[in-house]
Amino acid sequence: MPLWQPLHDLAIPAVDRPRLWAFQTELDFWTRQEDGRFVDPFRPRIEPDGYATAEEMRADREKHLAAVRHMIETMDVFVFTFGHTETWRHKKDGAILQLAPGVAGGEWTRKSMNSII
Repeated sequence: MPLWQPLHDLAIPAVDRPRLWAFQTELDFWTRQEDGRFVDPFRPRIEPDGYATAEEMRADREKHLAAVRHMIETMDVFVFTFGHTETWRHKKDGAILQLAPGVAGGEWTRKSMNSII
């Protein structure tokens, strides 16, 4: 059994486990108001100039998620630190964001997001 499996089993309810690797959310991308370029809401500052297309952003996200999965499946030690200062939840599907919509792209509305920390 991989080292991370017990943590995975405790932390993620059985109904949500397929989502861990599938990464399915209705919140796909944000656009920047100043130039219309695309932003990944889950990594909003990873590409300072934004992406030219949503497809380019999705391809970069998939590459990142593949690397994260490889890391988790092959690591021997995982150190998790709590340095996060805010968390935002997409109300429609529960997706968690590190940065409020509207800061690096997208638009914040009470109907779509709420702060949980």
